[in-house]
Amino acid sequence: MVLTGERRDVASFDPNGTAGLIDPSRLLVATSGDRKDALWSIETSLRSGAANVVMGVLDRGPDLTESRRLMLAAEAGGTTCLLTVREPVSNCAAETRWRARFAPVESFESSRLVCELYKNKRGTSGMVFDVRVERQTGDGGLPAAPAPRPSEAGGPTGR
Repeated sequence: MVLTGERRDVASFDPNGTAGLIDPSRLLVATSGDRKDALWSIETSLRSGAANVVMGVLDRGPDLTESRRLMLAAEAGGTTCLLTVREPVSNCAAETRWRARFAPVESFESSRLVCELYKNKRGTSGMVFDVRVERQTGDGGLPAAPAPRPSEAGGPTGR
């Protein structure tokens, strides 16, 4: 796995904190000085095909041209591209768009992330996955079926 983005966004990542999920010896962390270099690093990593997954961290989501370049690079390298952005953009070539947030847990022994698929160019959107990971063992994963949407469960929608 490659994790790359601007230095200020990637610098706080601690590979040992995800050791239960990602073997730190199989993780390459690359930082860039600015957005342009970060996009180049993401694109180059995708196109190389050397990693199964490239996770890019950006302050603002890629525009249509940038996202199309990343999509073509991912296809050329046979690599999955995951982008985390602080500010999503409305016009992007991404196949899917997800909204993720940490959720309360019963104890410190686990983490919980609620992921909502809010845009899908090839199918159904609106699915919500409640992902839990046990801190000690790293066990966890996606549930067999999506959780009910927050609005269906009577809770806040988070929008």
